[in-house]
Amino acid sequence: MIAHFQAIVMGLVQGVTELFPISSLAQAVILPTILGWDNLARAQSQPESFFLAFLVGLHVATAHSAAHLLLERLARHHRRLLPDPR
Repeated sequence: MIAHFQAIVMGLVQGVTELFPISSLAQAVILPTILGWDNLARAQSQPESFFLAFLVGLHVATAHSAAHLLLERLARHHRRLLPDPR
């Protein structure tokens, strides 16, 4: 299983590096090995891996956050460009 601390670190690294030209899947595979999290490194090669499910959830959450941010900024620009109907 993945510990809360490990999940938080993985989420923070994913969030910080999302907008950089770094493969998020590669950093998710390399980071546990570098930090010595052997349970996660071993789980990556198993056919039914809890770590794979965690990574999918992490990427879905990242995509949701990015889409929310984009739509929020588009709405702000839309309100600025259109005249007030009052």
